[in-house]
Amino acid sequence: MTAIMIAFHHERPIDPRAVRELYTHVGWWPQRTPEKIARVLQDALAVGAWDGDQLVGFARAVSDGHFHAYIDDVAVRPDHQRKGLGSLLLTKLLDGLQEVETVTLFCQQSLVPFYEAHGFQAFPSQMVLHRAQPAPRASASDS
Repeated sequence: MTAIMIAFHHERPIDPRAVRELYTHVGWWPQRTPEKIARVLQDALAVGAWDGDQLVGFARAVSDGHFHAYIDDVAVRPDHQRKGLGSLLLTKLLDGLQEVETVTLFCQQSLVPFYEAHGFQAFPSQMVLHRAQPAPRASASDS
């Protein structure tokens, strides 16, 4: 592994196709297209991590800039995990959110200790509204 470069999207543009590929490597968001990712990147605070020219880590947040920010993604390619890269991405992202009073996120239970180590606290009273995604069409063999 070469030296990893960590940079904000405005410092080194993040290619939406590379984000799509990273999502595939971590098993996330198969429905997210590069076109939709490009639109999201326009309004997000995003950080990338590159090993040479390859995007190996990505983190992003959306925020009103003052009161609240939501961290939507912290993803690291499996072959680069357990090397501190997630911590570097999260720290860089939080540096960009210093003026924001409250930063929230959702994570798998197994990742709670990771986020607690970065100052987050778990709250059981979160409420979530998941909008229904179109269901896959049933094939003739399903009937």
